[in-house]
Amino acid sequence: MALSQESPVGQEEAFVTLGDGTRIRAVFAIPGDDDGAVVEDTPWTSSGLLALSSVVSTGPCVLGEVRVTASDNGGDINLIVWDSSDATPAAHTALCRVTITTTTASVQEVFMAPSGAGVNAANGLFVQIVAGDCEYVVYYR
Repeated sequence: MALSQESPVGQEEAFVTLGDGTRIRAVFAIPGDDDGAVVEDTPWTSSGLLALSSVVSTGPCVLGEVRVTASDNGGDINLIVWDSSDATPAAHTALCRVTITTTTASVQEVFMAPSGAGVNAANGLFVQIVAGDCEYVVYYR
């Protein structure tokens, strides 16, 4: 059986050629196109380099990675990512915390989601810098 897609990319149909030469039209759903599901092959979106507490996403998404870099020789860094669509972490779930306990600039710590699949955020992503001076990048989809 050979599969040959003869419809434009993104459509939900293909033509299958069976061993005896018979061609049949197969119709199938592509997750993530019309049903809104997140597909694991979807590339990660970067927040860009940020240095202040920020709302990164205002809707449901998947948190993949947070890369934090100390930006001065000051005190400890404490950063929390909340499942929140606004800048109010109260009554929301903390998805991860990144702490850097050194006073050396340019030290990095990284939160990576288990198994690379990501952590679901039902509401959005709010990153709160609780203590210290740092820069960070959030990868999500």
